[in-house]
Amino acid sequence: MRGVLDHKKSDLASLEHCLLCRSCEAVCPSKVPYGEIIALARDEIKPKQSGLVYQLMDAVAEPKQMQSLRSKLKFYRGSGIQKLVRGSGLLRGEYRAAEGMLKFISTESLKDYYPAISGSRGEVLLYGGCMGETFDQQTVIDAISLLNRLGFGVRLNHPSGCCGAMHHHNGDVKTGTALRAATQNTLFKSNADYIVGLASSCVARLNEKDGEELPITELTDFLITYKEELMDGFSPMKLRVAVHRPCTNKNLLKNFDKTLELLNHLPGLELVELPTYGCCGASGTHMVSDAEHARKFLYESLRWLRTEGIDLIVSQNMGCMLHLSTEMDRENMGIDVIHPISLLLKSLIRKN
Repeated sequence: MRGVLDHKKSDLASLEHCLLCRSCEAVCPSKVPYGEIIALARDEIKPKQSGLVYQLMDAVAEPKQMQSLRSKLKFYRGSGIQKLVRGSGLLRGEYRAAEGMLKFISTESLKDYYPAISGSRGEVLLYGGCMGETFDQQTVIDAISLLNRLGFGVRLNHPSGCCGAMHHHNGDVKTGTALRAATQNTLFKSNADYIVGLASSCVARLNEKDGEELPITELTDFLITYKEELMDGFSPMKLRVAVHRPCTNKNLLKNFDKTLELLNHLPGLELVELPTYGCCGASGTHMVSDAEHARKFLYESLRWLRTEGIDLIVSQNMGCMLHLSTEMDRENMGIDVIHPISLLLKSLIRKN
């Protein structure tokens, strides 16, 4: 394949810039696996990657590396170095994009087990993804709280393990496949009653294996079973909420309608769908490695948000949440982006 593509710069650019949103795959009548074709092509040609992306890939592949990264980030934020770096004007390109996401970093460790508040419906093994506790810890905490209220004990798999998507998408199929297999093996050896995934992209990746669906349920799919019980506890919130439709939920998990179904039970909300140019542009590491290209996909969304009087944005995908929030911070728009689970929990807490 290298001999065919090396001299065609436009072809290489298309491969490097593909967001792997899988929209083409979702509508293809012949079910052509475009996502896998792109991943294998990148594995063959080895497109140039940024040093920062390689550092992230190393961190997610090895729990000790992730712990080390969290310790370094904790020192960076607490020592005053972050303030100096931001004021220096030295941040450029991918490092500027990544630095803007550090406000989401959580350096505290969560417990291994959280018991149900009352009763017992069983035990849930909650998989938050290898970066969930670091970059999206509040969503993990909110998911635990919601499941505990429903009568489930919640266990976190420590170390979390990686689904392999980052490596697979960035041209290291062998490592990505090995990471996915190792995490699947760990999860499926668990004696938990349910295995529930929080990061939609991770759930989609872990459930891809020889065309068979594996028993990892995305949290929205799990909670929809208990929607009638949840409805009794919701308190009205007068908010105009823009609901983002992540590519993973639209094209792979195909459960975005269930998200809307849950949110429509919250009294007082006005729900509108956030317009995006197909994909929001986050695409895993793309929002860091090619921030300017990723930013273009949100141009129309940001223009729309400036005029629509939106109070809050919800999205099921951690990467999309980071990308949306970071870009709005750049524009000083002041609109929070949270997971739908956090909004459900907020309504329940208000009632109680």
